[in-house]
Amino acid sequence: WWTFFSPAEGRRYVSAAATLVDDATPLAVSASLEKAAANLALVFGNFGEALAKGSRAFPVLLELGDSVGAAASLLAAGRANVHLGRFAEGEPLLHRVLEMTRSLKLPVLAGLALQEMAFVCSARGDLAGARTYLAKALAVFEEINGEPFTVIARGALAELEFRAGNAARAVELMPALPAYVPPIYLARYLLTLSAYLVACDRWGDAQVRAGEALRLAWETHDEARLVSAIGRLAAIAAL
Repeated sequence: WWTFFSPAEGRRYVSAAATLVDDATPLAVSASLEKAAANLALVFGNFGEALAKGSRAFPVLLELGDSVGAAASLLAAGRANVHLGRFAEGEPLLHRVLEMTRSLKLPVLAGLALQEMAFVCSARGDLAGARTYLAKALAVFEEINGEPFTVIARGALAELEFRAGNAARAVELMPALPAYVPPIYLARYLLTLSAYLVACDRWGDAQVRAGEALRLAWETHDEARLVSAIGRLAAIAAL
């Protein structure tokens, strides 16, 4: 839950706990910390760290019989590979996660893996395949009333249209937000929307969204989004 409600706070707690790990620490504890660190690293765009920690945690948790933790660790490693552009390495991991989630009945992990497969298809130019995977992910999230995940999946649909060259359609598809969105995710939403608005020649609207994203990224110590927001504002100013 830290990855959604307060990633920055969660990262501080996990980092503090990691300093206490020693040879006497049970493997289940150290591996679970690695799993948590991997998922938090994904939130902050530290994909190399997510890959390393998720890959280390997976075999340990699997051997210990923690199938749920193992699946979550493998998903983190698979997603990290995909975001590093290592599709050949990431795709088999995502398929294995899907196999594991079928027997374990883990709809959230299944939906996230399906959504990541959509990203792989999109990167390869297979827009039809990407839409199919996203439709499956949305169906999973809607079935469990997982509003935060549904919002993310709908945002992925908007991104798909944007990559297909349909910027105006992407703006239309950007999902309505729930009453509360953690600031770190709101910053990303606003940055994404600002990119679509730029493509639609709506410079003023894009500048407002990027400026708000800059403030939120600063407050949440999200360095990747901070750099992106500064770059977006500079680009808008130069137009």
